[in-house]
Amino acid sequence: MALIVDYAAFWVTDIQPQSAHYSGQMQVLQAYSCLRCLGLDIDICHPDDDLSEYALVVAPCLPIVTERFVTTVRDHPNVLLGPRTGSRTPDFQIPGGLPPGDLQSVIDLKVTEIDAFRREETIPIEGYGHAHIWLETVATVLEPKLKTIDGRGILYGSEGCHYLSACVDDGALMGILEALAISAGLSCLRLPETVRVRRTKGQIFVFGYGESVDVADLKLGPDAQDIIWGSEQVSAGNVTVLRRQTA
Repeated sequence: MALIVDYAAFWVTDIQPQSAHYSGQMQVLQAYSCLRCLGLDIDICHPDDDLSEYALVVAPCLPIVTERFVTTVRDHPNVLLGPRTGSRTPDFQIPGGLPPGDLQSVIDLKVTEIDAFRREETIPIEGYGHAHIWLETVATVLEPKLKTIDGRGILYGSEGCHYLSACVDDGALMGILEALAISAGLSCLRLPETVRVRRTKGQIFVFGYGESVDVADLKLGPDAQDIIWGSEQVSAGNVTVLRRQTA
């Protein structure tokens, strides 16, 4: 899967955070952390890269979108766009048709109002987690896929394009990403905090960052074969490598 990182987006949100607690870089790091907790393999990509070979594309912070990225989103079957996507033009103006700008041709919604929360303020989401920091009011004919308990939509989808209109905590983001990854045909693992997994063409690497974990308990899936390096117990600073069966 592809995680979109654009340094210009960080500069834009640093110049105009519009909330003392909003950080574009932290939004990307949060998405990266949640995806790794799910055991997913991630490539860091630029928004104008060729993303057609990736099963899922996640763009947590992209206030300025290019024509090429709009085309990518239109043609791709599984994309998640974070809040504030398309909220600025290259000239640092609000798009004339309101955010998400040209992406309205892909997903039929527009952001009409925003709320920036105090640090301690949160709103529960139906099902799991909380919205915090930033919440957008959206005008759309689409039914929200997720709502806050007071009825405000925070996740909208149209065909393969999904728009997240709020900053959410790790629990909510993990659930959203897991559902999208599974629908994109990716296998997810709910990994312990002390373990991370990375797959290559012929190997599976299990990295330990804390308390010892038995590799067998991770249920790595049918492609995980015998151990070729390390041991069955993975502890802090150690790595176990398994042979990976590929089709």
